[in-house]
Amino acid sequence: MTAHNLAGRAGAWAAANPKTAIFGWLAFAAIAAALGAAVGTKTMPEEASATGESARAERILSRSGLQRPAGEAVLIQSKRIRAPSEELYAGVRDVTSRLRGLADVQNVRSPFGPGNLGLFSWDVRAALVPFRI
Repeated sequence: MTAHNLAGRAGAWAAANPKTAIFGWLAFAAIAAALGAAVGTKTMPEEASATGESARAERILSRSGLQRPAGEAVLIQSKRIRAPSEELYAGVRDVTSRLRGLADVQNVRSPFGPGNLGLFSWDVRAALVPFRI
């Protein structure tokens, strides 16, 4: 049985010469790793890694020279309950009060604050509490 395509011929050769194939593959991998280490890496600028409105915001921030504060958020959700509950609201109040008590945390936005209703999910089973470090 003869193989007519390149992969078939390479497989037949590797089956007939296993030691040469293995050591050849190891040599290829070592040479490729050495070349990659010698060339190095080039990191993509943060403003080039986004798309759409995020990309526009990144370009504006990079041009302005502003330092980006570290932003975080806590997601509070209720998987058991199918409707808004006092349990979720109590969790939101607890998280916001604990975050406001931390020295390194700033700008804690409660979903209960004015204009922050968008921090609740459409079915009011989850809430987001964003803050800055």
